Amino acid sequence: MLLRSLLSLGLVLPVIEAYLSSAGAFIQTSTGLHHVEAEIRFLNRNKRTLKTNFGPHSTYRANNGLTCLVCPSGFYRKYDCTTNGTIAACEPCKGGYYNNQYNIATSCARCSAYCIDKNAVPETTCNATADMSCRCKDGYFNHSKGSGEWICIQHSPCKPGTELQTTGTPEHDTVCTMCENGTFSPNVSLTAKCLPCSTCDGERKVQKACDEKTDVICISNDETSIVDIVVAVVLTFIAIAGIVVTVVCLHRKGKLNLSKTSGKKTDEDCKHYVGIDLNENTINERKELCCPNAELEIDIYPIPPKSNNYTLT
Repeated sequence: MLLRSLLSLGLVLPVIEAYLSSAGAFIQTSTGLHHVEAEIRFLNRNKRTLKTNFGPHSTYRANNGLTCLVCPSGFYRKYDCTTNGTIAACEPCKGGYYNNQYNIATSCARCSAYCIDKNAVPETTCNATADMSCRCKDGYFNHSKGSGEWICIQHSPCKPGTELQTTGTPEHDTVCTMCENGTFSPNVSLTAKCLPCSTCDGERKVQKACDEKTDVICISNDETSIVDIVVAVVLTFIAIAGIVVTVVCLHRKGKLNLSKTSGKKTDEDCKHYVGIDLNENTINERKELCCPNAELEIDIYPIPPKSNNYTLT
């Protein structure tokens, strides 16, 4: 009921510890008196505090039935008031503790000992009315993660082709803008500005025009002649190499074809080869296989029948 009542009033309670007391208490707000069945004691760790909408004229109904004014920042409530309409008995926060708002708390919150983010540094020290505050160290900026959380992120450098427009701060990142026509920026930098493009004088001509990332490249007439000669030599060498490769390939192909036909008989050999042990049924076939273009006068000798006893003369 306590949490529900406080939340309905728009009170934010990140960390509180409440315990019930025997008697009730009332908080006077713009919407009237609200019963609080607890004496509120809140803890503070890493800047977590009880946020209320108390103001300098806020009052609460004490356990003794009197209406008391709340304690100011830098104090905590030690006792309720003893006279109706007066301020409660408030005590100042001792060293190392603080209270940053009007309150009816019975203790002050402990000061934070360090900044949570490793890339943050203390900006102000803790005192009775405020906890220590932190900021991102140089070169980093505060980036919100949502829900009130934040981290320190390194400033973004400007890329080639851009220049610095706004320097980064602990609260904001670097802002970069594109280089205008006629200027360039070749490096990644947090501070660089775009530089004007160079021009080629009368004795030199443009080899590569200036763009947003690189300056113009100029070349002299003598250098141009040398480049032309080198290009011509290279092209000539490539052409000669191509011719040599072609000739070598054709030569090797000719040798291959020659080797394929080297095993065939010449016409003179065929005259002797074809006329040996041929008959009219095999002569044409043998001629075609050996010497298809040879015009041979071949004597065909009939092959004698097989016999176990015969002598060739």
